[in-house]
Amino acid sequence: MKKITLILAALAMSMSALASEPITEQPAGTLKNYSRVGNSVVYDYENGMYVAYQEGKVSIVYAEDGKTVYMKDPLYAMAYGTWVEETYSDGTTSTA
Repeated sequence: MKKITLILAALAMSMSALASEPITEQPAGTLKNYSRVGNSVVYDYENGMYVAYQEGKVSIVYAEDGKTVYMKDPLYAMAYGTWVEETYSDGTTSTA
């Protein structure tokens, strides 16, 4: 269940990032690193869409306001060193 939750959170955060400027500096707050494994759908010009296995670490910063969370490179297969911001209205529900 945690895998599904992390995947859904990554997708929600990725979608909200499309409408804003990329964040390239680590945001202020508490940094936590987690291990992650799973699959994602990736697109490239040579192979088209395909499923890529992901294994590694994910960095998440919890802002001091208790509502804002930042995830570094939510799509592990496409790591660009950027952070994606997500805001939660009650600590668990996304408002993006």
